[in-house]
Amino acid sequence: MEADEKASGLSAHPLQTRLSDIFSSARDYRSQGQLYLGIEDGLGYLSQKYGEDKLFLGPPDSQITGSHFDLPDLIQITDLGSAGQALQGIIKQGEGARGVTADSHYGKFVAIQEEYEEILKEDPNFEPGRPVIYNPYSMLPGDISDETTINLLEDSLSIDVSNLFDGCYELMMQMLGRLFLHGGESQEELTKLADITVKLMFGVIGPLGEALTTLPAGASYPGMKAGASFRFSRDINTPPNQMAAWELFIERLKELSAYTGFLQNHEVVSTVLGRVRRSLSQCADQLDSVRQQS
Repeated sequence: MEADEKASGLSAHPLQTRLSDIFSSARDYRSQGQLYLGIEDGLGYLSQKYGEDKLFLGPPDSQITGSHFDLPDLIQITDLGSAGQALQGIIKQGEGARGVTADSHYGKFVAIQEEYEEILKEDPNFEPGRPVIYNPYSMLPGDISDETTINLLEDSLSIDVSNLFDGCYELMMQMLGRLFLHGGESQEELTKLADITVKLMFGVIGPLGEALTTLPAGASYPGMKAGASFRFSRDINTPPNQMAAWELFIERLKELSAYTGFLQNHEVVSTVLGRVRRSLSQCADQLDSVRQQS
């Protein structure tokens, strides 16, 4: 933590003229801790310049907090103190700053590395993951001009499951976007939207991603497996109107569930796709039920 502060030159929040900052620009940083210290410094500077009441705007109840997700540390940001508390939580989780704790993200990754190194001592040929191809895609993305940076899947079933994964992932991100940039939803509706995004992560995205790592990539990649691409279509924006946005979510959940049913006939993925189809259908029904009660 001290090294980050020295590297960034941040020890306080001096009010100073920054004529070059009239337009946003990239900042160099050597660690995640240094990045968030820079953000903390910027908030302190702006608070002195404009006042906290003009910097932290908007009704606090519009923020997504631990009452929507099972995340007690997800707090409302209403002033410089609460913003600093949130930033320190991010630093602690990301890099174990100011003392590594076993339950932080950083601590867990360190434990995984240590366990991996111990296994390699007993078995130098141990492979911790499946042999998936680099940057797998079911089709050439529109924002990539250099085809050598990706690998196109060739196996027909792998392509279909990859398209299903991408469709589900895109919808989940659209719903998360609606959750954090909502307009018109009640607290009950926001909580249900949060619940469904979590269900999509664990009941749809996770199983489909794991299934892809067991499917063949194609004839050009002997012995190699497919994998998830996390591809977006050209535009993932949703309608600003609540009714239109929720109607789109329900429609897509049902479409994706039906598409999963078509692929379920393949025995190699029948079990996992059966679970995914039920999860998608349940999410659609739950969202529709809340909408009808509104």
